[in-house]
Amino acid sequence: MYQRSEIIKESIVIYQLEELVPNIHPTAWVADSAAVIGNVDLHENVSVWFGVVLRGDGGKITIGSGTNVQDNTVMHGGITIGKDCVIAHLALVHACTIGDGVLVGNGALVYDRVEIGDGAFIGAGAVVVPGTKVPPNTLMLGSPARPKGPVTEAQRRMATGLASSYIRSADRYRTGLKTL
Repeated sequence: MYQRSEIIKESIVIYQLEELVPNIHPTAWVADSAAVIGNVDLHENVSVWFGVVLRGDGGKITIGSGTNVQDNTVMHGGITIGKDCVIAHLALVHACTIGDGVLVGNGALVYDRVEIGDGAFIGAGAVVVPGTKVPPNTLMLGSPARPKGPVTEAQRRMATGLASSYIRSADRYRTGLKTL
């Protein structure tokens, strides 16, 4: 008989595409309805939630330790995401670089050649247009996204708390989630 964690692990949708095979650290957690395709590298304590698509067919997707990718986010193209980031629900992330400790808000769109500095916040619904360089610790809001000032200490604490809580949630799901 299978242990619950084995059942969940077997139901995860992980795809090899030609010679491109995902590399998933043993401490990473991937929801069973997420799709991890091709050249994707998930580091320690990464969590990938329900409905997420990580499509590593047009460039490598690397997600740093402690980062969470929340429900229904889509990533495609060559992407590097640092450690301890929060990529919130329904984000679209395409062919860009995201530093450490970044928060990308619900429904934000981050396009090609964007570089987001460490500790920056991309607000909910923001559209970061191609080629934008976001300085570290900068709050970006709007469509197109514009700098609105520095990330506050309260915002930083909130993001750090979110990143930590998602690591705990992934542990909870890893041991307690079962199909009925």
